[in-house]
Amino acid sequence: MLRVGTLNVRGLRQEIKRTNIASDIEKYKLDILLIQETHIKEREIFETSSDKNTKYTVYNSGGGSFTGVGIITRKNFECSFTPVNDRICYITCTINKNKYFFFSTYAPTLPKSEKNPEIRERFYNKIDSILGKLNQYHNVIIGGDFNAKTGDSFKNFNECMGKFGKGNTNSNGKHLVELALKNHLVISNTLFEHKMAHRSTWESPKNRSSDKQIFNQIDYILVDNKNKRNIVDSRSYAGFVTDSDHKVVICKIEIKQYYKDLSKKKQNRSKINIENFKNSELVENYKLNIERNIVEDEKEITWKDLSEKIKNAGASEIGINNSGKQNSKNGNDLIKSLSDKQKKLKLEIYSAKNKTKKRKLQKERNQIMKQIQKELKIMKEAKELNEIEELNKSKDDSTKMFKIMSKIYKGQPKEKIYLNDKEQKIIDEKYVTNKITDHFKSLFNTGNSTDTDEIKPVEMVKPFTKEEVISAVNKLKINKSPGPDNITAEELKNCPDIVFQKIADIFNKVATKGDFVKEINEGLLIPLQKPGKPKGELDSLRPVILLNTLRKILCIIMFSRIF
Repeated sequence: MLRVGTLNVRGLRQEIKRTNIASDIEKYKLDILLIQETHIKEREIFETSSDKNTKYTVYNSGGGSFTGVGIITRKNFECSFTPVNDRICYITCTINKNKYFFFSTYAPTLPKSEKNPEIRERFYNKIDSILGKLNQYHNVIIGGDFNAKTGDSFKNFNECMGKFGKGNTNSNGKHLVELALKNHLVISNTLFEHKMAHRSTWESPKNRSSDKQIFNQIDYILVDNKNKRNIVDSRSYAGFVTDSDHKVVICKIEIKQYYKDLSKKKQNRSKINIENFKNSELVENYKLNIERNIVEDEKEITWKDLSEKIKNAGASEIGINNSGKQNSKNGNDLIKSLSDKQKKLKLEIYSAKNKTKKRKLQKERNQIMKQIQKELKIMKEAKELNEIEELNKSKDDSTKMFKIMSKIYKGQPKEKIYLNDKEQKIIDEKYVTNKITDHFKSLFNTGNSTDTDEIKPVEMVKPFTKEEVISAVNKLKINKSPGPDNITAEELKNCPDIVFQKIADIFNKVATKGDFVKEINEGLLIPLQKPGKPKGELDSLRPVILLNTLRKILCIIMFSRIF
């Protein structure tokens, strides 16, 4: 469970206040506290300790006598700190292999914003520009004193906030809601039904007995939408010892252990939708896209540059093949509706304080979950019948049958290759990969080859031409898996002539200057289990190597010249 808090501390220069804030963090078991109005002019990182000597690290942005924002974490919490200005700062860290950005923000007050609207615009534009540079898979949590009342904005902006705000929306509130809506964030402490004392975050001073004390909700924690379902609770607490007219807002978020590290860069193996090459209009746009990008690139183009331009044009003009990647729930409006309903009920169950109400909501959600399972079962059976029908129709078309079978088995776990070692199965992927690679290297590099007379290199008389490349590309077989460059024959066959000229130029450079293209020698080694052979033995594997398209073109040209 991740516990994140935000608090306007109204100054953190005094040592006693630093001790108090550390003790409060320890008492409420917070992982991170986002603080505003530190009143510390210097941009610095320092340590503080609770009264029980638990150590914390304070990251301060620096600023004026009445501004400054910061973030407090446990001492050994690994993160990088970025101070933006005296109103915005953030830390970047990795939790369970997922990248998180925690922002501490302090917005201009309402009177200052209405007197000088450009100050407010600069504040929100700066946050917006930072968020715009982040990866869509990164996790974002923004906490701060926004001096904004979002109140009843739920009526028009239910995508980014809950219906448990307080008061009426003011102009600062509209800017906050627009920021959340644009950047796919949700205002977490409006999602749960708490009493007003746990919604309000600021109280007016008790200077005069005749004045009525005011309680407002102006401090918020915003969480990105993909983590909305993991928010367990979010509300204000009045138990902090630290002297302030603000209450701390604490958001509790479940961090799933099974989340994949989507921020980690992987090799792009997206497949172009080959069927779309039958559309002449799309093919024409595809050719123009490639040609424009090659002409605009003033430097000498390598095969890596060329293949990247082909892939980008294919993705933008032809489209990616997303078959088998769609969520099964998206294909049925009823299931989607039921799913949305059960998610809302889940939030209501978390926020409900009355046990009778909670049991009633849980019962209602259980019935919906059963209905979803029933509908999914019906969908699965219909899909299986459809696949059987498609297989029967494709008996005489092996290519079509292969595609249907690939679609059927897509997403199903494949049996991992293992190796036997002293009657034990070794499944460690890195170990197995290295052993298989070394085995086939030794097999292919043995000294069993027949000795031949040494052939001295001679100068090439006839340069490679565009026409030779076109002829070779036309001979490439379609419906074949690509090599490491991820370029298929279908993509090359539909390229403009300038691509074939560039390939000829690459070959001529190799022949005349000796600048060898490393992609020619690259391939993907796919070990296949030989039928009827014992599993776990290296000799029971058959190697299949997927070569780069560039090598295939060169081989076809050289074969044509020799024979």
